[in-house]
Amino acid sequence: MSNLEINSITAVDSLPGMARLEIVYKPIAWFKEYERNPRKNDAAVDRMCTSIREFGFAVAMLCRSTGEIVDGHLRFKGARKIGLSELPVVLLRSLVRGAGASIQAAGQPLRRLGRVG
Repeated sequence: MSNLEINSITAVDSLPGMARLEIVYKPIAWFKEYERNPRKNDAAVDRMCTSIREFGFAVAMLCRSTGEIVDGHLRFKGARKIGLSELPVVLLRSLVRGAGASIQAAGQPLRRLGRVG
């Protein structure tokens, strides 16, 4: 495969009308847990801490512009417990009401596919 072919494969443009993702860093105090988060995952926080220490903070948080977490509650809890001062976040600036639940629901089948053991 030539360099031109590799570059054409890896250089992905946004879809028409879709903004490119922008990852910013916010202080950990900026984040707000979603009060109605249905997941009760406090038992997994220590495993998340281990994962962050071993692999780093590999997946950015998804949040509303207010700091409310849409996806990443467990990562947030783990980061807070080990004392990280800031986290990477993708801000969902134009999120319409109800879209957060859709984003969370869409991730569930992918999370189940990724489970090991």
